[in-house]
Amino acid sequence: MDKIIGADKRLILPKDAGRLSGPEGMGVWAKWEIEIRDGSRLLDKREGPSHSFTKNFGKFIRNLFDIRDEVNESLVQLSGASYFPRIKSNPACSGGDVRAIAAAARIRFGNSSAALDSNQFDLQGTILSLTFGATTNSLISEDAVKTEFKSEGQVTNSTGGSFTVQEMGLYSQVNNEPGVSQDTLMLRDLTGAVVVADGLTILGRWTFTLAV
Repeated sequence: MDKIIGADKRLILPKDAGRLSGPEGMGVWAKWEIEIRDGSRLLDKREGPSHSFTKNFGKFIRNLFDIRDEVNESLVQLSGASYFPRIKSNPACSGGDVRAIAAAARIRFGNSSAALDSNQFDLQGTILSLTFGATTNSLISEDAVKTEFKSEGQVTNSTGGSFTVQEMGLYSQVNNEPGVSQDTLMLRDLTGAVVVADGLTILGRWTFTLAV
């Protein structure tokens, strides 16, 4: 049954109005992938749907659409400290043009299977001394109906032993109010247990597809 709005009953909305309804309208899909490689040889691969943007990401997007000095929402860096992102020059700050994004996206691998939570600001576990992998970002496909964007990073295990990855996170390095860059977790996904033997490389990738 369709919803009828107003006393005159002339405005009729579809019964699913306001709900996500699949492919109609603009869509954004994301998936994560992990590959285990020995040099150029692919040994294992797994993937899954991505559905775990953090509150940091939501606040950052909101800031982009509400660019007013001194009223932007604060973000949280991986240390847990909050900071005011510098979206544009602020009269209270030093002069000059400082970019909001200070560096390319970064990918980090962790060993915790703790539940996803939008309030998280860092991975819930760590992998020995391994931190950020070398990351590349590319717009791989663009046409009249679809754009795809990929972000990937990799780390080679040189610890002398194996380790198990359970999670990976996508970070953006954002400038704070004085223009100092902060690594900020924007997305975290659970991967299941992925064992990386000594000498092997783990590659993490997110693919974002935007369709009209």
